[in-house]
Amino acid sequence: MTQNTEAPSQIAPLLVAAVICDAAVEDPHTKKKTLVGIFDTILANEFPTQRTLTLYVKIVDALGHYAAKIRIINASTGVAVGEIDGNVVAQDRLRSTELLIPIPSMPIEAEGRYEFQVWFNGMYAGQTFLDAELPPRQL
Repeated sequence: MTQNTEAPSQIAPLLVAAVICDAAVEDPHTKKKTLVGIFDTILANEFPTQRTLTLYVKIVDALGHYAAKIRIINASTGVAVGEIDGNVVAQDRLRSTELLIPIPSMPIEAEGRYEFQVWFNGMYAGQTFLDAELPPRQL
């Protein structure tokens, strides 16, 4: 994400993908993204815990400057557990814009679902989720 000094775009982008993974890499020559270890559930032996992850976001039908916000919400309680702010510039409405957002230490207080809500210029674009669980009991 980049710094934004321009007027915010009034065009609401369409969220095509929001994917949680262990890591992501962008090839410097081709700009292709590689997502490593895609998941939507984590197992932890105890809570609270923390997890390093990367959020991949892809939008289309966007043009101009956007204040991007990722809100991480505990779906059971409605309490925000984290927020990431940044700025994005979409150059061409007919091309997609991709973001790789590293999250170095996501706090996970308890079992349950955590929503990653994606916002651009105060407009809700969509979400993905992460379920945190204890491992199954062994008999």
